[in-house]
Amino acid sequence: MASLPHPGIPAGFRRSVAARLDRLPEDAVRLLQIGSVLGREFDLGTAARMLGRRVGSLLSGVEAALSAGLLSADGPRLAFRHDLIRQALQENLPRAVRTALHGEAADSLRGIGARSAEVAWHVVMAGGPVDDDAVTTLTTAVQELSPSAPDAAADLAQRIASLLHPHDRRRIALLTDAAEYLGRTRRIHEALGLVDATLSDGPDPLQEACLRLAAAEIHQAAGDDAAAMTHLRRALDLPELPSDVRVRLLKTKATGHVYLGDITAAEQTDTGLVAEAYRSDDPAVVVSAMVFRSQTSFYRGRLARALELAEAAAGHTGTESAGFYLRPPRIPALWLAMVLTATDRLADTERILRDGQREAEARGLGWSLPHWHAARACALLEQGALDDAAVEAEASLMVADELEITHPNPRAHSVRALVETRRGDLVKARDHLRAAEADSGTHTQRYGLWVVLARACLADAEGQDGAAAEALTGGFGDGEPTRLLTVGPSHWPGIVRIALRGADSSAAQSVSDALRTLLARDDSQQIMGAVRAHVDGLLHRDPRALASAINAYRSGDRPLALAAACEDLGELLATSADTTAAIPHFEEAGELASASGALRDHERIRRRLRRLGVRTGAPRHHTTGPPGWGTLTESERKLIPLVVDGLTNRAIADRLYVSVHTVNTHMKHIFTKLDINTRVELTRLAIERGAVANGAE
Repeated sequence: MASLPHPGIPAGFRRSVAARLDRLPEDAVRLLQIGSVLGREFDLGTAARMLGRRVGSLLSGVEAALSAGLLSADGPRLAFRHDLIRQALQENLPRAVRTALHGEAADSLRGIGARSAEVAWHVVMAGGPVDDDAVTTLTTAVQELSPSAPDAAADLAQRIASLLHPHDRRRIALLTDAAEYLGRTRRIHEALGLVDATLSDGPDPLQEACLRLAAAEIHQAAGDDAAAMTHLRRALDLPELPSDVRVRLLKTKATGHVYLGDITAAEQTDTGLVAEAYRSDDPAVVVSAMVFRSQTSFYRGRLARALELAEAAAGHTGTESAGFYLRPPRIPALWLAMVLTATDRLADTERILRDGQREAEARGLGWSLPHWHAARACALLEQGALDDAAVEAEASLMVADELEITHPNPRAHSVRALVETRRGDLVKARDHLRAAEADSGTHTQRYGLWVVLARACLADAEGQDGAAAEALTGGFGDGEPTRLLTVGPSHWPGIVRIALRGADSSAAQSVSDALRTLLARDDSQQIMGAVRAHVDGLLHRDPRALASAINAYRSGDRPLALAAACEDLGELLATSADTTAAIPHFEEAGELASASGALRDHERIRRRLRRLGVRTGAPRHHTTGPPGWGTLTESERKLIPLVVDGLTNRAIADRLYVSVHTVNTHMKHIFTKLDINTRVELTRLAIERGAVANGAE
């Protein structure tokens, strides 16, 4: 089924889709337009009948649409690759044309004995009358449609509601469903507006509770935990609510406490809720309970248990053939990636995020895309891949802007600030930090600790030792693992280093205490032992502890954590009578920093080596400076031969197993660095340089 036209598709996106159609033959354009009315998946025979054509005469149009990456033909029906494209195509049709086409589609489908729900849906879209049986049939269709096409389900629910009497109880139920489904898309403001408008109609307590639950879950997914809690408190104050509704409200409230960092309150709210949820017949309720229990285990420092539950939730999701919906960041794959980022299985995050994002896109959950890119940015930062982390953070912000998603994104801005600080561009780092601070608030808000970390690291880079230590105050000083685990473990020794440099030994000791607590609860992860040794080495100026950390880091995937430990040991050894022992540690730290793109770190280490009488070369990783081939990152270079081969950005994304938004961001950077504007220019330059066969080296 298709969705109603609405003003939610950005005008720029609609224009870009129209421009793509201008390059296609007329047969393909007409097929796509008819298909946009029929739905995300549509039968070629039905489209042919509506066009007054035989199926065989449309084959060239089908081939053109497939080649352009607008349609796929993996199943028995043609399907749009992304529901946003279908919606843009439909919205570009005049309203009168859409209405007439829906009427014709209803006649055509009725003539071949199609399902009554499909026929009735087109009747509604054409503005025709419906009886009670049709309303019942269509309400079922809304529920069946919602997992794969929430936009369409929401629009259909609103259209049915508009045909009902204002006092018909089914009307508010349909509008509540519509708000919930809209909250799964980029149309969150429309969803919340619908909730407010429906609340003003004076619903009864049960209806109000369901509306407020929908609003709370939308606010929670968008990162506004305070607004979510307000709705939940008001809903729970309502009288005579059924037990299942009260359980859902309490469960959502418990999750809110997790996001606000109050794990004790979350555990106190969970008075038998999880056990009850596990007995539910609704797979979404079961998976949500698994994720919640994984979250509380994780923030209590029980990492092995958290990982076990997160993998079970992700696996349970994959076994459900029809699929079901959980909002970010409760999507199991997103949460699993966060858990993995704090474990020895950091390298697995890329596969989890890649597969999870592709599934989300395939199910039309475009609203979740910024979360996937932000999660990937955090994982790449933990792996020391600064260039790729910056690209993913930028992609997160770009896709949110493209889809006109205005919810805060402090993680992405903070990652960009941290990357620029390591690169040495403190002006850009300050700009990104301001954006992160504008998106965030106090450190108690979700992702606010990323902002605290970025603020402290920038102040440290600017030589403001006291301000850097002060920035950490209240953020990481309670001696519990909860706050530390909000950011990756490779950052924890840096927090201690900043605190000690700013003469705040209590904050440094709090990190050490939190690590001891964490290891006492779960010592299954080698990375935690490495970080503890690193922190102990800093606190006690213990070269043996630092050497132990270095050995442990060598077997992991965190080169910048290894570089920091090497530099810290070098600094300690350089204070001894024989400074020569410090040199190899500084040299290794410099090599690692250079390879990761941490140019500021590398330059600092070069200066330290010069003071020890050692001359070193320029960094071998250079992605800043004047435009030119030498500034291209490894990831950017991989794209160039594929561009020369004529692959589209979508095809490149499929080939490299990355998001098309990541490819778009890389292409933007390539054009900027090479001072070009088109793929033709890039192809010409690559061929002239002989930079195709060898990956643009």
